Amino acid sequence: MIIRDPVQGSSFPLFSQNHDPTNFSASETFESAPGPELQNPSGTIDVITPDHYHVQGQVIKDEKEIRWNLHYNRSIGNPWLPWVKWPVPNTLRIIPAWITYHMQMANAIVNGTFYVRDGANETTYNLLNARGYHDGFYSEFVFSIFEWNWIDYKQDNLSVHLLYPHAPVYSCQDGWETCTPGNLRVVTNINGEEKEYNFYRRCDQEKEEIKISYGHLAIDPSYPDVKYPTQATITAEDDKGNMLQLQWSLLRYMIVYFDVPNPFYDTVTFEIIADFTGSFHETSTNTTIPIRGSGWSDWSGQAFPQQ
Repeated sequence: MIIRDPVQGSSFPLFSQNHDPTNFSASETFESAPGPELQNPSGTIDVITPDHYHVQGQVIKDEKEIRWNLHYNRSIGNPWLPWVKWPVPNTLRIIPAWITYHMQMANAIVNGTFYVRDGANETTYNLLNARGYHDGFYSEFVFSIFEWNWIDYKQDNLSVHLLYPHAPVYSCQDGWETCTPGNLRVVTNINGEEKEYNFYRRCDQEKEEIKISYGHLAIDPSYPDVKYPTQATITAEDDKGNMLQLQWSLLRYMIVYFDVPNPFYDTVTFEIIADFTGSFHETSTNTTIPIRGSGWSDWSGQAFPQQ
């Protein structure tokens, strides 16, 4: 998807053609192996080494086209597996369902080219040491029952990643404390020394380490039954007193519609570019890292009957 500053033109998504077992394959672990670890009609992801991916592909629809040839090299932080076959409510209350969610390269340095054609306008972006990200689901579940708020924020000395389901059935239930390693991760890099901090949701409210509040909830006229946040405040504190205080405010967004097969409901996600501010305080060294910059939030709206 292309989410532009309005002064540069309109934003738009492009989707690969529908996949089937003959044209789609994906690795469950994303460990290096012969051939690409992900392949679909749009392109491939080849894990050269655990710290180096080659990502390439192309999508064309009518007068719009995107094409990319990128190399991802790991920056700070190790691979992160927030959930490993985490059980979710059974499909149709009968079929067992689960999710494995991985952020194998949550912090990447990206080099290569990204081409955009929008009608007669063509632009090739040459990326040099840009900040990048890769994650993935490997699962058996109905996508539209799952509602979440996700964050990807990076600056040179720190990254913050959050996966926070907000549907009522997921708000607090047995099993959260078995997630490995948690729902929110902060990685710092101070003078070349990397440290990782994990924060957890708890069934015991007295042990809750992550709190999120949302500001104004807005409505896009395209989907009037689905609300989305225009700002959020996240506070996380562990038992050692390490504390994240983070706020984001919406800059612009795009809606992506997911057409889920009958009899299940469809859903949309709001892909949000936001302005982030805040700080992270590390107790043992009494170090505070200011946070300021642009980042990414992803909000999944409530499922609804097919349009």
